[in-house]
Amino acid sequence: LGVVLYAILTGAFPFFGDSAQLVAQMIVREAYEPIESRIYVSAECQEVVRNLLNRDASARWTAETLLKCDWFKIDQ
Repeated sequence: LGVVLYAILTGAFPFFGDSAQLVAQMIVREAYEPIESRIYVSAECQEVVRNLLNRDASARWTAETLLKCDWFKIDQ
């Protein structure tokens, strides 16, 4: 989810490289350009992207967590 949201918001992938090995290294190090350095987004959006891109699977937000966060809620 994090990669897709990052790409939708910025038009670029957070992890990239000339080989799968380079991409894997970026993922392991969480070496991506913070979204706020590419475009203006709210602090809440920055938090969502960071939590969705967390390499620690036990700490990474799930779709369920995302749907419950204030940033994603849609007023009806």
